[in-house]
Amino acid sequence: MTIKPAEAFSLPYGKLEEGHIADITLIDLNKEMAIDKTSFLSKGQNTPFDKLTVSGWPVMTLASGKVVYEEGRLVK
Repeated sequence: MTIKPAEAFSLPYGKLEEGHIADITLIDLNKEMAIDKTSFLSKGQNTPFDKLTVSGWPVMTLASGKVVYEEGRLVK
């Protein structure tokens, strides 16, 4: 889902491969959570999904190969 769009725009992204930039979010597909717009790490809190319980929750995000989000908190 990422290789072809990256190729279309001649971007050096879209692969999990040694020497490439890693931007990826790891999701726990078994984790169920209720969406709480007040816990968003964004100034924007508009969502039609507030209080909805969903399956699958992000547990870690890597940007440029570095952990930037882990278990509900930003990592510096």
